[in-house]
Amino acid sequence: CYLDRNDMWYKHFLGMATLLGHKQLALWLMDQSAPTITRQTSVP
Repeated sequence: CYLDRNDMWYKHFLGMATLLGHKQLALWLMDQSAPTITRQTSVP
């Protein structure tokens, strides 16, 4: 399943990742919310 960009948890984690400087985590979260066809890589 994919995260909803409007979901409060998605915004919370993305915001925390950005705040803490975890760029990889932020990119991963954005990747998880993107359609499968646009996904280039999968970060564990």
